[in-house]
Amino acid sequence: MSFAANRSPTEIAKGTAIALVGTVAALPFAFIGRILVARYGPQSDYAVFPLGNSGFGQFLRVVFVEHARPQKSVWGSEALRDAKELLAA
Repeated sequence: MSFAANRSPTEIAKGTAIALVGTVAALPFAFIGRILVARYGPQSDYAVFPLGNSGFGQFLRVVFVEHARPQKSVWGSEALRDAKELLAA
């Protein structure tokens, strides 16, 4: 059973709402950043900026998702038992 299957729909909706609000709140800052790079940066930097921005964004997502994991491991004894049963079959 996956980690999301152990959660109620209300908890999943709260997490989705937080992600949506954060994404919408970040859009104006990203837009302003692109305008500043396009207006004041050299032409060669405009092509490199989105690549670096997306790579850094992915890095931050991995760091914060790993940090936000609950203290109880997803791979508890029940999950290990299920995995052993699957491998034994």
